[in-house]
Amino acid sequence: MLTLIIVKDKDILNHNANFAINKVVMRIASSEISNGLAGENIQNSMHENIIRFLQKQTCATICLVDELGNPYCFNCFYAFNSEDGLLYFKSSATSYHVGLLKANPKTSGTILPDKLNVLMVKGVQFEGIVLDEQDPLTEKASQVYHKKHPLALAIKGETWTIRINRIKLTEGAKGFAKKFTWTRED
Repeated sequence: MLTLIIVKDKDILNHNANFAINKVVMRIASSEISNGLAGENIQNSMHENIIRFLQKQTCATICLVDELGNPYCFNCFYAFNSEDGLLYFKSSATSYHVGLLKANPKTSGTILPDKLNVLMVKGVQFEGIVLDEQDPLTEKASQVYHKKHPLALAIKGETWTIRINRIKLTEGAKGFAKKFTWTRED
């Protein structure tokens, strides 16, 4: 089902002329699109702006908590699987952050554009869970990651999978920001 809302906002004026802008907001509720099948292809319900942004960028900041409940972050290159809503990253199994993620797989993070523009606020915030290596969704992790980052084949480490559960993309220019959100439904 498609919900179309037309809002006439007379307070928003074009900078070059004094006339009201008609704003059209289209909202597709992911719950109305979802077919409820496990392992479904989520590309149709995740907004194309989110998918396009994640496919273009290369570096993420992953956030977690340590054994004392303190925040801890690390940066990594990533690859995105748009079909299943997964982020892949590579790291040593003996690294401090992988040890923390094994103890508590809940994670969150941010992704900014590889090239920052001070006039344009743009970026992603996400929440997810690191999947166990035996999870069937991790099967394509190494293939997808190394396709995007082929030089990483020369670096020791394992490819890890974050299952995105919620994500928000903010795109803003000249004081106007658009936000696109998606939440996984199980």
